Amino acid sequence: MAIFFHCAPIPLRVGSIIEPGNWGRVIKLWQTSNGQVQVQALNEVAFELARRLFAPEKPSRLNCVFAARTLAEAQTYRSAHASTNLIYEIETIDPSPAIHLGDYSVAIEPHSGRYFEPAMQRAQSYWTETSPASPEVLIGGAVRVLARHD
Repeated sequence: MAIFFHCAPIPLRVGSIIEPGNWGRVIKLWQTSNGQVQVQALNEVAFELARRLFAPEKPSRLNCVFAARTLAEAQTYRSAHASTNLIYEIETIDPSPAIHLGDYSVAIEPHSGRYFEPAMQRAQSYWTETSPASPEVLIGGAVRVLARHD
């Protein structure tokens, strides 16, 4: 079993199981407003299509548990993007889940200017880059909470 760190907005008990796919559940429930779609939802569509083209063996962002490799990486992410979240030490349950190391800055940081080509380039690089500047781990399976780090 591999150890990682997960940021979540809710209190969880040691031993709790976190199932993959909550982010995908949320994205799939978003609705258009006057024909407009949130850019974040469009980004996830681009990332999912790029995954299917360039890394079909990798876990989908829409069906994974997001994690960090170290407590320090989780603290950096929380400080920049999720200041009210709690950090949990987690372990994979499946002995060999599908894992991907992506760059969350490519996936979530705002982009200005033209949308289409840069979005496609970001989506492709997310699945093909090997040295992410802001690493995030996608775990394609459930995880168990081992501890909470305040």
